[in-house]
Amino acid sequence: MNLTKIKKLVYRVLIDGNEKICLGYDEYLKYKEKKGHYVGKTLEIIRLNWRYRILNKELDRGLDSLKMPESQATHILPSQELTDKLLKYDVVSFDIFDTLIFRAVCNPKDVFRLLESEWHIMGFAEKREKAEKLAREKNPEASLDDIYEILSKELAINKIQAIQKELDIEQNICFANPYMKQIFDQVNAKKETVLISDMYLSTEMLNDLLHSCGYYVDESQIYVSCEYGVGKSNGKLQKIVSKKYEPKTRFIHVGDNWSVDINGSKRIGWDTFYYPNVNREGIPYRPTEMLSVASAFYKGLVNAKLHNGIFNKNEFYEYGYCYGGLMAIGYCQYLNRLAKNESIDQFLFLARDGFIVKEIYDHFIGDTDSEYIPFSRFASYQLTIDRCWPEMLHHVVGSRINAKSLETVEEVLELSDLTFLKKYLKIYGISLNQRFDLSVYNKINQIFQENISEIKLYFQETVDAAKKYFSEKVRNSGKVCVVDVGWQGTGAICLKYFLEEVCGFQVEVCGALLGMVKNDTAEINIANRSLFSYMFSPHHNQRTYLCHAGKRRDIPYRDMLVEIFFTENHPSFLKFRLNEKGDVVLDYGRKDNNQEIIENLQCGIMDFVRDYAKYWKCFGAVLEICGQEAYIPIDSLAKAKKICMKLFGNYEVNENPGIFEEKMKRTYKEAVKQ
Repeated sequence: MNLTKIKKLVYRVLIDGNEKICLGYDEYLKYKEKKGHYVGKTLEIIRLNWRYRILNKELDRGLDSLKMPESQATHILPSQELTDKLLKYDVVSFDIFDTLIFRAVCNPKDVFRLLESEWHIMGFAEKREKAEKLAREKNPEASLDDIYEILSKELAINKIQAIQKELDIEQNICFANPYMKQIFDQVNAKKETVLISDMYLSTEMLNDLLHSCGYYVDESQIYVSCEYGVGKSNGKLQKIVSKKYEPKTRFIHVGDNWSVDINGSKRIGWDTFYYPNVNREGIPYRPTEMLSVASAFYKGLVNAKLHNGIFNKNEFYEYGYCYGGLMAIGYCQYLNRLAKNESIDQFLFLARDGFIVKEIYDHFIGDTDSEYIPFSRFASYQLTIDRCWPEMLHHVVGSRINAKSLETVEEVLELSDLTFLKKYLKIYGISLNQRFDLSVYNKINQIFQENISEIKLYFQETVDAAKKYFSEKVRNSGKVCVVDVGWQGTGAICLKYFLEEVCGFQVEVCGALLGMVKNDTAEINIANRSLFSYMFSPHHNQRTYLCHAGKRRDIPYRDMLVEIFFTENHPSFLKFRLNEKGDVVLDYGRKDNNQEIIENLQCGIMDFVRDYAKYWKCFGAVLEICGQEAYIPIDSLAKAKKICMKLFGNYEVNENPGIFEEKMKRTYKEAVKQ
């Protein structure tokens, strides 16, 4: 075995087989441009294998220890500067994969996992990888035909059909690098360009793939290792290119692999430009526990988006794309499955947190009829006052006991929309001007307990208005699912009672939540299949549930963090009422000053969904996102509290449900600290 084969064997066995070692070794090589360094390289390989194979240490360092926003961690020349630099040379050479074109997955081996889902052959991905290894042992620059010659004998599959199936998947997941595309088009129009690749695909195959990505080149411009029998790492493939030009021709090669593209090209005297590999740049930011094919697309798309060199959006857009998009489309996929499994005829997406979910569902799925319903916990209590008045007093009135900005009983009644209680105050020894405290709260509780039948009459107009509103929105037959973000299912439970019993509609109502925290009522409704939860609940995905609710003091912090990604840029809904003509009027509170944050977050979410949905439509169920993995990115963000406070610290939240005043508002940072 010659030295070149030994080097490749060492790289494949000790480096390429481990994502963490591969990243660490490439980082080491970035700063070792001189020839040699064999002792240093050997020691580095031993160190990395000791750390990540023997000690099995995690690469994840947490977002707080990384440069954020993530898109600012990769420094690449502006595209026009690189174009001008390349135009100074006679011939410009480009690497193909991870330079001119990207795959939508984070690892080329994920292509084999997609093939396994297509073939329905158990272990196909592993067998495909093993076949390539065997083919390269016979010929280091093996072709795809060589690989499938081995596979076709082992698995009794048609070689020609199998090759075409792999090529079809490559075409379906590959797309042009937007940074390099604009550079290549300018350079190719003015200079000689060549495309050099260490690859098992033939020139014809690569040319078809490049054309599908928008690169219109001739086969004469493409040089591929499997056809010439030599590769780039030792400069031999580059040398073949050089021989076709005059001796004094000035070459520059652009590529993403330091040891192959950069060192290999320098060996024969070419100048080089290192283009950082987007997946290597993104690996430290992506959670390692995400292992599914769906997560491979998530990682690949996010890495390509943030690290390609032309990302020009703000940090709110970035966080929407990275941390909100996967959760949003995963939830919509779940709702679509739920509709089929539970025979749901209509979705009611509740304001404000159901806004972006409905937008995504309608635009990218839309298999079930849906309505967007103005609703809130405050409104739900008014519609179900006969049953829920203790909960209403606890959440709306009781929560104001320690609100420093409130001082008098009169203020509390106005903000809680309970001014009609003034007629009872004197009877129960309460003054409008006295400070609201626990003793006053207990007396108000007593007022409700002893006068609930009379108090119900004060909410009758609200109930009548809501009946009229829902009679125009809800099907009067079939099964209706109330969709919310979370976390206790109050909206769904209240609407079930209101629509089925108060309104008397001939419907069966259930509810769907993004996630659910521990709550006796909600748990019972999950058990009897009146409530369903996507990401977690006390009944399923226990590990994910404990991430969200394990430290009880962190629950409000995590609840609010998720809600920020989903809320509508619109005031909170207060109640239904009828005007003088008998028409339904919707009353809202004051608008928050969160417009820029919400709009950019949701623009990022929608763009991720748009990018991901293209592949989901192509590959189907294998790209459906389980609830556990949908939560992992937001969990990694939640753990980075410094970043969350810096990003969302000034986001406005309302202290208590009710008719909000400006003085009732706090920032996210203030709410979390309390």
